[in-house]
Amino acid sequence: YYAYLHRGGKAKDVLGQLLKPGDSDLVKMQKIYDYVRSNFTWNGKKRRYPEQQIGKFLETKQGNSAEINLFLTLLLQEAELVANPVLI
Repeated sequence: YYAYLHRGGKAKDVLGQLLKPGDSDLVKMQKIYDYVRSNFTWNGKKRRYPEQQIGKFLETKQGNSAEINLFLTLLLQEAELVANPVLI
């Protein structure tokens, strides 16, 4: 699942279009959450690990719980917010 938490690349591209300089941490978090919620669909599978490569996930815009949550974590981290994946 390393690729889902590798900062830079695709996440940086998404944030460049999504966030504005001067956005507060709360605004950044809300924009990122809304972006993921609006653009990606859960396939109904609850998983601990990604089942597809991040490129395929971004192309299909559909994934399991791990893929969506790890991508959300990646975007939050890339926006310099504190976010870590946790299994409970």
